[in-house]
Amino acid sequence: MSDETCRPMTREETLLVTWLLEHNVPEAKAFIPLLSKVTVKSSCKCGCPSMSFNFPVDSPMVEIPADFKRDFIGSVDGMDVGLILFAGQGVLSELEIYSLAGHEQPFGLPSLASLKVE
Repeated sequence: MSDETCRPMTREETLLVTWLLEHNVPEAKAFIPLLSKVTVKSSCKCGCPSMSFNFPVDSPMVEIPADFKRDFIGSVDGMDVGLILFAGQGVLSELEIYSLAGHEQPFGLPSLASLKVE
């Protein structure tokens, strides 16, 4: 994990995570109201926009399947990317975003229009 400090989610990050939660198992939508309280931290050193989520200690737990992990695909400037949303013990833990071609160059978030559930 990076040494970067926690920060509020950007509007673009919030829209992306909201889309991922809306196109997920029904229980995942319960995380959406909590996004305004979450802070994020870069979870990768390669330049990808992967992030770990940090919720306040008093955030309610969300009843989700124990093995919650959901895969998506999208596109960033013509490059195909994979997205994996992880949750455990009732909280979102991480959004991993990676190049499907294995490129290790910095890139941004995929457009919402390019997203698909894998």
